[in-house]
Amino acid sequence: MARLPLLPTNLRVAAGERRPARPRSRTRPPARSCTTLGALSTGRTRRRRPVRPARRRRWFAAPRAAPVVAPPRDTTHNATDLPEAAPAVVASDRGPRADAPRPTPRRPGGNAIATHAIEPERRTLHGHFSRDLPPALTIDPGDTVRFRTLDAGWHMEGPDATGRPGARFAPLDPELDAGHALCGPVFVRGAAPGTTLAVEIGELRVGTWGWTVAGGRDLGGYDRIGAGAVLPQARLRWTLDPDRLVGRDQHGHELALRPFLGVIGTPPDAPGRHPTAPPRPTGGNIDCKELVAGSTLYLPVTVPGALVSAGDGHARQGDGEVGGTAIECPMARADLTFRLRPDLRLTTPRAETPAGWLTFGFAEDLDEATAIALGAMLDLLRERHGLERSEALALASLVVDLRVTQIVNGVRGVHAVLPHGALR
Repeated sequence: MARLPLLPTNLRVAAGERRPARPRSRTRPPARSCTTLGALSTGRTRRRRPVRPARRRRWFAAPRAAPVVAPPRDTTHNATDLPEAAPAVVASDRGPRADAPRPTPRRPGGNAIATHAIEPERRTLHGHFSRDLPPALTIDPGDTVRFRTLDAGWHMEGPDATGRPGARFAPLDPELDAGHALCGPVFVRGAAPGTTLAVEIGELRVGTWGWTVAGGRDLGGYDRIGAGAVLPQARLRWTLDPDRLVGRDQHGHELALRPFLGVIGTPPDAPGRHPTAPPRPTGGNIDCKELVAGSTLYLPVTVPGALVSAGDGHARQGDGEVGGTAIECPMARADLTFRLRPDLRLTTPRAETPAGWLTFGFAEDLDEATAIALGAMLDLLRERHGLERSEALALASLVVDLRVTQIVNGVRGVHAVLPHGALR
């Protein structure tokens, strides 16, 4: 450290005399100026930039969307297009609100994907499959159809307190309407024979009533168990709660509901009328309890446009449908979205469900139906995991379950199940 020169002041400090304190100024610098070290040397004072108050954000609600009015019914196709109304836009400093409009889904070509509706009326209802039926609706791949269906027996209302069936739809043709009450058919543009139609099952909402009948008829011997003769008929009347998904019969029994459509299918490529009761390689009366909301059913296409029909609402059913019926009910809403899979070649239906991958086999003989379902599962394992057939069979013996779909439709059904994550 350099020594200080012995100035008078420093001499006093060195002698131990205390330096007098510098008087403090009672005046403050101007509020809007500040003096820096550089300013002290130059004698200049820099003006302090005035602080502006933060600007408050103003958010305005966009004008409400105009109410959507459904266009008049298409008398040619007997169905209605239902464009979705866009909700009002409300900005928020916390991000977009839940009711903010979402981008309109579009096809690769740029056209918006549409939602259509089919109501159960004379020109949309039929009780048979046929490639000659005129389409009730023509749609593009990716479109959604919202069905409302009758129950399988064409009833407009549920049974009364005595169990007597409710009124049926009228008029009915004894030949054309002999089977399940189906809605459609739906012509899907671009669906060509040899390709596959993917049917995505959306929301399923049951009606408020249902019924179950067992006994009183010969179902191929299965209802003779423990009796030696056809059992007397039993009828259950169900009150359904579509919000709680609970059903209660006249005796007080309650069941949790698990709704699905018993019939989703296309006609075979053969002339004439075909009954709705037996399932086929093109689908139809599959009666599989796993085809719940969130599932995708893959159907081989054998006729141009696929001509898909749907119906036969089931509120609850067990594997086998051993008594011949489920909780048969109307469907207040059944949303199906149709897509094309030209890359997929199938000979029997398959499905991706919450339970896993399913492959189906249908035949009058249960063993033959089992062989078809298992063979289709080995094909699926080869496609998805690159397995040779013998290796696929060995692994299927460990992770694949075989279940009886139904035994009461004349043509029996078996489905093989590969649970999700069972094979990694």
